[in-house]
Amino acid sequence: MWARRLVSLVAATALASSVGIGLAGTASAAPAVPVPIQDLPPIHLGVVSGPGVNFDTNCLTNPEQAFLGTDPVALDFTSGSAVLYRIADAIPPLPAGGGNIVGVATLLDNGAPSPYSGEAHVWFGTNTNDNGHLYRGETVSFHGAALDGSTVTITANPGGNTSASGNESGWFHEKVTCT
Repeated sequence: MWARRLVSLVAATALASSVGIGLAGTASAAPAVPVPIQDLPPIHLGVVSGPGVNFDTNCLTNPEQAFLGTDPVALDFTSGSAVLYRIADAIPPLPAGGGNIVGVATLLDNGAPSPYSGEAHVWFGTNTNDNGHLYRGETVSFHGAALDGSTVTITANPGGNTSASGNESGWFHEKVTCT
């Protein structure tokens, strides 16, 4: 279930590649590369309601928050810091690495700015061991407020494993609250 939500690691790998990490050349050997926050694309979270999500029904009573029950959302960082990293001698199938982004973000509703801005943190990582066992995980937190004083808080921690033989397991924790 976690694979359907939040920052996909495929997208994270694409994000790392888009700023030169994981590509051939000098940047690919860098263990960590600071990235200007304005160069990051929005971090897509998907639809943050549904089965298995601890979703606060208060989010549906405020018309300004009702989009949380139906629309895909993303975090658009407007200030803060971002570091992307890559492990140069990673074992396939995926490049090992990840990122850490922290700062102020606007919550996007279907690509458009919502009234909610506030502190956000995204961490993601992936690695494969010598036996071909793939590990992946991420954490996301956002607490934003609108001018009317209403708030949205999103926390999530999905992750998983894929054994060398292809067996998958994972976990998914997500909570959305509104005031």
